[in-house]
Amino acid sequence: LKKKRDKSHHRLVRLDVKTGSDSFSPTNATARVRAQMRAQEAEAEAKLHSPKASALVPMLLREVPFTLAKFTVFDATTDLISSSLPVLHEYGGASALLAGAIAGVVAGLLTTPADTLVTRLSDARARGEEANLLDTARSTLANDPASLFTGLAPRCLRFGATIGGQYLLYDFWTRLFRVSPDDLNLVLDVFADRI
Repeated sequence: LKKKRDKSHHRLVRLDVKTGSDSFSPTNATARVRAQMRAQEAEAEAKLHSPKASALVPMLLREVPFTLAKFTVFDATTDLISSSLPVLHEYGGASALLAGAIAGVVAGLLTTPADTLVTRLSDARARGEEANLLDTARSTLANDPASLFTGLAPRCLRFGATIGGQYLLYDFWTRLFRVSPDDLNLVLDVFADRI
């Protein structure tokens, strides 16, 4: 019986039913399943309130606006450059670099307060203090609201250079492989009926 238990749970159940053992009954199986479900729920609840999960919301409040601003400003700036400076668009990658740099600066500018709050929240938790994002924001706004823009210049410079470089590389590779916007639309059309 022990060998069969190690090999397969299904064989054990079949053996118990055939021999009429009291260790298996529908009531015992239901109780085991319910106990397992309660244990999994408790584990999920503990993970939800873990330090990693509690850092998820502040991170999303910082990263989602950054990404949205980056793409929105890049698209608007690219359209503006194409309409007002068509010559710049002909120089491979110059318009992508400029639009990306502007998008990075704007995204950095818009999300610096959120980054400052996330940093302060992380520092407070590292010191062992009970802190949450809302209390950290209230405290900062009440005591020193200008401190939300601490490190603005280096952040904008870093993201301007990084995002500008990313879009320059994107433009380079799309030109090298001759990928046009129509090619990208074709890929999206394949998924249109599946969404």
